[in-house]
Amino acid sequence: MRGWWFAIAASAAALLLAGSDAVHASDSCSAGCPVPPRNARSISIEPQLMPAFPATLATTQLLRGRRRTILNVEAMIVSGNSAPSNMGMTVGVNGIRMEPLLGNLPLGVSCPFPQGPSCTLIGTFWLDLDQNPSLIDVPLVIELAGGDFPHAPGTTFSGTLSARLTKK
Repeated sequence: MRGWWFAIAASAAALLLAGSDAVHASDSCSAGCPVPPRNARSISIEPQLMPAFPATLATTQLLRGRRRTILNVEAMIVSGNSAPSNMGMTVGVNGIRMEPLLGNLPLGVSCPFPQGPSCTLIGTFWLDLDQNPSLIDVPLVIELAGGDFPHAPGTTFSGTLSARLTKK
C-alpha cells in the first residue's frame, strides 16, 4: 500500500517540476527529478485535446546553461487527423525563441482533410548559449508552444519534447 502512494506522489511531483498543464505519459527523468538533469531530458505528452495556437504543450528543464554549448531540441506534435488541421509550434528557452526563426511565424503544417490516422509536425531547434549569455549558469526551462489555428475543436494530439546540451 505504501509503494502505491509513493508512486502517485512521485508522478505528481514530476508534473509540478515539469511546469506544464500537459499530462506527461513518460519522462526520461524517473521519480520526478528532485534535481533537473544536467545534459539531456525527454518527455512525451499523453493524448489530449488540441488547444488553439499558441498554447504551452509541454515544458522541461535542464540544470543550467554552460559556456561553449548549444542547446538542441527536437519536438513533435501528432494529431489524430479526424478533422482538417493547421498545426504550428515554436520552442523557447527561458522566454527566448530558439532557431530557426521565421519572423513571428511558427513552424507549421496543414492537413486540409483527413489523410490517414494522423498528421505529424516535427521540428529541430537550436540555440548557441554563448550568443545568449543570460542563459549561462541559470536553470534552462524549455517550452514547446503549439496548437491548431484556426482552432478545430475535438482534434486530439500527443507529442514529444527532447532537449540536449552539446559541446561546441
